[in-house]
Amino acid sequence: MPAFLLFRDAGQRYALRAACVLGIARKGSVAPLPFAPDYVDGVTAAFVKAVPQQSLRRRLDPGAETGDADRLILVDNGAGGTALSVTAVDTMVSRHMVTSSRDGEATDVDLFDGHVRYRGEAYRVLSPEALTFAPQIERHDQIEEPPWGIAAAGRADDMSVTEDRLVIACAGRTFAIVPQLVKRLADMPTVIHRLEGPPSLLGRSRDDGCMVVSLAKELGNDDAQQPAAVVVVVSAGQEIGFAVDAVHGIQPCRRDIDDDDERLYLDDGSTVERLGLQNLARKFERPVETSRAPGLPLAKKREATAGERMRLLTIRVNETWYGLAADLVRAVGTPLDFAPLPKKLSKFDGFIALYGDTLPAIDLHRVYMAPRKQSGVAAVVSTPEGDIAFMCDALGQVDDVGAGRIETSDQPFVAGRIAGSANTIHLVDTRRILQERRAA
Repeated sequence: MPAFLLFRDAGQRYALRAACVLGIARKGSVAPLPFAPDYVDGVTAAFVKAVPQQSLRRRLDPGAETGDADRLILVDNGAGGTALSVTAVDTMVSRHMVTSSRDGEATDVDLFDGHVRYRGEAYRVLSPEALTFAPQIERHDQIEEPPWGIAAAGRADDMSVTEDRLVIACAGRTFAIVPQLVKRLADMPTVIHRLEGPPSLLGRSRDDGCMVVSLAKELGNDDAQQPAAVVVVVSAGQEIGFAVDAVHGIQPCRRDIDDDDERLYLDDGSTVERLGLQNLARKFERPVETSRAPGLPLAKKREATAGERMRLLTIRVNETWYGLAADLVRAVGTPLDFAPLPKKLSKFDGFIALYGDTLPAIDLHRVYMAPRKQSGVAAVVSTPEGDIAFMCDALGQVDDVGAGRIETSDQPFVAGRIAGSANTIHLVDTRRILQERRAA
């Protein structure tokens, strides 16, 4: 029997088959999506790829308010994915049977496959394939191909190429960004913890830990107005947000084939400049001190020594010790629940409930082919694919080690090893683990 993700929206209980759930995130800013139905909020970049965001309650009730729907569920709907905005995510459950009978409510019953019961409550099972929608085009002569989603294919003729770009404004200039490289959009944080660095580095947001950079100052304008939004990209595993004046959403941008400069043209004939945020983000790729995550044990203060150093959170899988980059660890703790997923249906091993969040999890026992002996604890690591919980048996401490002590290792999914007086620490290669899981 399949596993299900249980969630609530507008006081109603719903369920999705876990194999169709690709991620969970907090709701952020959205960009307009032309020609979309009224229940589609726009395009969200809260996940690794940008997808259309739609409201389940407005699909069932067009006049419903959506102010308390602050969670997003990324669903594989067979059409590139969609984000579903809901009130709360409850938990993951496994081995539940779907009852196919309809409940007879006067709603769009084509959205539902039946219902499951959990602790005496009925949850209506959503059909992922029903969470698609068709563009509502009023003027077919506007564009050759409607901007379906955010990753619409380029449109070309003999003289020009048209592609969809995220258009932003900063310091009196308008720029176009490749939207697939944007992880998410966010409001400008109200509290920023200062960090050492160039003048354009404003600091780190105390809301979500994201590093914030003034795009205006990076472009040489020191007298820019107060920014209103942040465009977040991922570079070297770190979230780096560029503060901008405004986000104008996804728009078709035309480039003349014979034009070698950086100009693009909008439908109204105005010009925009191409901008590569990934290239700008590389100058900020470096370990940065982060605030203490819930339950994270702190290392004792050590005397500084010569040479490059790194901070490792040591974890144990059976009798072997491993290390995670401590600056990427968001939280640690014992999950309230672990819901496994069939190995062939997902790159993750399951989902956990930790500190009020439901997070995808990878069991390091499976990665390193170690038999599971104890109930696991979780270390939540920030990755380019979002926060992922890595399950292990026990936590050690945060150690400050010299990079020169790292030796090469032939062990799969290990980036190196550090030989110590008591234990050898194997460095977990999270990037390689995710690459292999995607390929599988």
